[in-house]
Amino acid sequence: MGNGGGEAFGQVFAQALGGRVAISLHGVGGHTAAMGEQRWRGQDLPGTDLVILAFGTNDAAPRGWLRDKQPVAIVDYTAALSHQITRWRAREKTVVLLAPPPGGSPAITARLQPYRRAARDVGRANALAVLDAADAFASCPASQPVLGRDALHMNAAGHRCLGLWLARQFCPADR
Repeated sequence: MGNGGGEAFGQVFAQALGGRVAISLHGVGGHTAAMGEQRWRGQDLPGTDLVILAFGTNDAAPRGWLRDKQPVAIVDYTAALSHQITRWRAREKTVVLLAPPPGGSPAITARLQPYRRAARDVGRANALAVLDAADAFASCPASQPVLGRDALHMNAAGHRCLGLWLARQFCPADR
């Protein structure tokens, strides 16, 4: 996820919490939910209580004909999320889903929408909180775009906005 030279939203989130909460960042740009599931199979995060799963954008392959990548079937996307939820809960972790951010063009938005909906459905089926980057973006100053010129990746302002918004969701009294 390009960030225009700024810090990624996870780093902004961690900094906003000022070290009061230990945060370990493990995101990998370009990963699908199935890749995340495979990556964490058999591993644990000792000392971690909360896992935020943020998948869907790469599953959707939203750039369409500009790339040779095909979208992951929704059933496979939801299965990979569900497997990760089950796995992390079995390790006594609290799990939160972060729905894929909306796109900056009608075509990208249309390709992402089924994955955004699926993330909400998986959250509901598993009684999980589902946070939505669209809510974060709505809280940003309208005068400053949050996506880069490709209408897909967050720019530095988008990463900052999302990271600070996440901090407010977890520690509302601080913000």
